[in-house]
Amino acid sequence: MRPLKELNITKPYIAIFASGNSVHNITLEEFDFIKSSCFVVTMNYAPIRLHGHLNMWSDKKVSNYLEKHYETNPKECLFLVRKNRHTPKLIPKIDYFFDQKGDHIQGNFTIVWALQLFQKYFPDKTILVFGLDIYAK
Repeated sequence: MRPLKELNITKPYIAIFASGNSVHNITLEEFDFIKSSCFVVTMNYAPIRLHGHLNMWSDKKVSNYLEKHYETNPKECLFLVRKNRHTPKLIPKIDYFFDQKGDHIQGNFTIVWALQLFQKYFPDKTILVFGLDIYAK
């Protein structure tokens, strides 16, 4: 596992697909079009349906699910996980890690951390966000 700052992104844009319900409405053709011009970052369980360039998550619940999934399925993207939030069996599959304290990021949600991390380490990239479904009751 390496820190995210070691990732090399050659595409001019970063597209982050959060885990909101609207992500399920995108067609694979639309997703592939976006992926052709952007470095695509998906969140949590997304790589089961959307095969981006990198998947990011930050809790053991997702690690447990992905560990089980990748026992029988090929890994199709890079993995970025919050430090110490992975399962032991996933360690060989994880490419990058982030550390909330070490990377000096704040907040409580993976999407918030993703935005801070990609802005910090890739400040020259334009960041697009999909699937950020915010609502108030």
